[in-house]
Amino acid sequence: MEPWYDLPEIDRQPALRSFDKIDALACLVGSLVGGLVLGLLCYREAQPHTGMTNLYGYGVFLFVPLLTGIITGAISNWRQPSTIGAIWISAFVVNVLCAIGLLVTGLEGAVCVGMSIPVTLPVMGLGIVLARAVLHYGRAKRKILFSAVPAIVAVGGASILYSPGFVNQVESTTIIINGPPEKIWPYLFELDGLPEPDQWIFRTGIAYTKGTRSGGRNVGDWRQCMLTTGNMNETIAAVEPNRYLRFNVLNTPPSMRESNPFYDIHPRHETGTFVVHWGEFRLEALPGGRTRLTGTSSYSYNIYPAWYWGLYTDTVAEQIHMRMMNEIKRRVEAP
Repeated sequence: MEPWYDLPEIDRQPALRSFDKIDALACLVGSLVGGLVLGLLCYREAQPHTGMTNLYGYGVFLFVPLLTGIITGAISNWRQPSTIGAIWISAFVVNVLCAIGLLVTGLEGAVCVGMSIPVTLPVMGLGIVLARAVLHYGRAKRKILFSAVPAIVAVGGASILYSPGFVNQVESTTIIINGPPEKIWPYLFELDGLPEPDQWIFRTGIAYTKGTRSGGRNVGDWRQCMLTTGNMNETIAAVEPNRYLRFNVLNTPPSMRESNPFYDIHPRHETGTFVVHWGEFRLEALPGGRTRLTGTSSYSYNIYPAWYWGLYTDTVAEQIHMRMMNEIKRRVEAP
């Protein structure tokens, strides 16, 4: 057996290098390719009769970042592997370049871009690591990378075409109010003049309630929830005076007003990915003249990975409940 120092140079453990101009070039190329793919998806989705309802699915938030990372990693590690630190610097730089591109082209707003980074950053880093591992720590080296191109294209096409559908969710919030149900009941139908919110999440442009009004308190009467992005029209579906109110939602206004430093934009996720179905209030009389008030909303969303975006939708639903119910509590308990 030949000693290790006589082995061909390609089989030795390669020296690692820090982030340099090659990595910067790789980040630029990777972000351009990823941006082009994303732009084509947005263009296709904007065309009539395409039937594409899953723009914000696995393709956009998982495959495109992974592809971007693989391209970036292949270029930056083609001759010499980079350090782990350089990998994450590259992933961060690519994210920044993609974010700037999305804002400059008007494809997205600052809020959505910022919210997506916790998903896209590690996925891009994974893509860079995979390319680095294939080029320098596997067998067959570059042949594996090139032979994987058809598989990458197939997985990407499947992730883009696959539509998991809407995720249904029910969110409930409960508070205790120092007052009887009879005093709370009218506010479930008429609640105007809500103060401006102090919750940070509503300062991002996400819609919040300004008040409610109704045409009556019986089944079949209309009810309306006034949001900052429009009015949510409802129909009263069930009533037990001072105990229970349920209403069906007829339309869902835009879920937010996206912000962009360059344009006035209205991306589809404002109106096409979040739908409210129904809501209800339950009042339970407690000893001492108190009331347990529980508000519940049923909604669905079509944006993936669902577990991640559900963290935001659940938080928004809970904060909207708390905003209204705390205001009712304040008015009922006012001297």
